[in-house]
Amino acid sequence: AKVTAWGWSNSKAGMLSSGKTWILRGNTLDAKGYNVGTTNSGGYYWAEYTLDKYEAWYNVANGGTPTSMTGTFQSYEGGRLQYTGTVDTYEAWTSFYVGCGWTQHYARGQRKTLHTGGQRSHCCEYVHGGCNGYRYNYQNSVTARKPYGGTPRYVWVATAGG
Repeated sequence: AKVTAWGWSNSKAGMLSSGKTWILRGNTLDAKGYNVGTTNSGGYYWAEYTLDKYEAWYNVANGGTPTSMTGTFQSYEGGRLQYTGTVDTYEAWTSFYVGCGWTQHYARGQRKTLHTGGQRSHCCEYVHGGCNGYRYNYQNSVTARKPYGGTPRYVWVATAGG
């Protein structure tokens, strides 16, 4: 089966139940890992490396982080699973808050990226849009960070074909 969309909801009952929903249709999946290192002057840098996107998804789907099936989101900054697609919902809203500059929103019909995981200054993101202007349950925000706020969030997969 081919994945045609990724979705998130705040209801365990599913995407069509009453509650908030966020969907990325016609999407792509990518994954990146980050290692913390130090420069000769003692400063920090984040070395990026490629993660296997299917392994990262498997880890997250089984309750872990993108880099470990047994990992926890508490203080996690080691990698990201990135979903890119066209923004949609089963609700009436036309946009949702994502954080950049404390004002940015993603609108229905735009091709955008949501991610799971974390990197420098972006920890503990179960699902988030962009930047680190975190707000929970604000202007339809999808953001959920364990243990900070926005939870629960459930991830759903739509498929087609065989």
